[in-house]
Amino acid sequence: MDWILGKLKSALITVLGVAVMLGWWTLKGSDDENAVHEVEAIPTVVGAGGRLIDVDLNANHPFYFSVTFECGESDSDTVYAREELEPGAHHFSIDVEGGCTYASIESGIPEAPLGSELGWRVSVDGKSWEDERLTLDKPLQPGWAFALLTGWDDGTLDEMIAYRAER
Repeated sequence: MDWILGKLKSALITVLGVAVMLGWWTLKGSDDENAVHEVEAIPTVVGAGGRLIDVDLNANHPFYFSVTFECGESDSDTVYAREELEPGAHHFSIDVEGGCTYASIESGIPEAPLGSELGWRVSVDGKSWEDERLTLDKPLQPGWAFALLTGWDDGTLDEMIAYRAER
């Protein structure tokens, strides 16, 4: 009997905890100042700038290019942008703060058909970071994507540049 009472007490504490948490969220409302800063176009400057990231893209089908950068302690210091692009060559230059601690740079062809081609050359301060070309030679499996991805999340951009220079 003690075992059942213990389980009931544990369940009651869990339900009360969830109710308190939901009540807090209801009273507090959304915290817009900590929201990710989403911009309509790929930014030319992120944070204070200082490191130039150049991205040359090329695809033979409509594709997207997206970037996410975190350059501070709160979510409001996170910048996200995505652009839908027509087939062909495109160039972006982004002046990024060296202290940014996270970046995701991605390009892909949604629902890519056979024969899709996607490539990019990414450089930081004129030095090669990534140079890749993909050709889709067999159908994508469910849940798979045809995309290129690079970035960092294990230190600042300045630290990543120093690490890559040592290799």
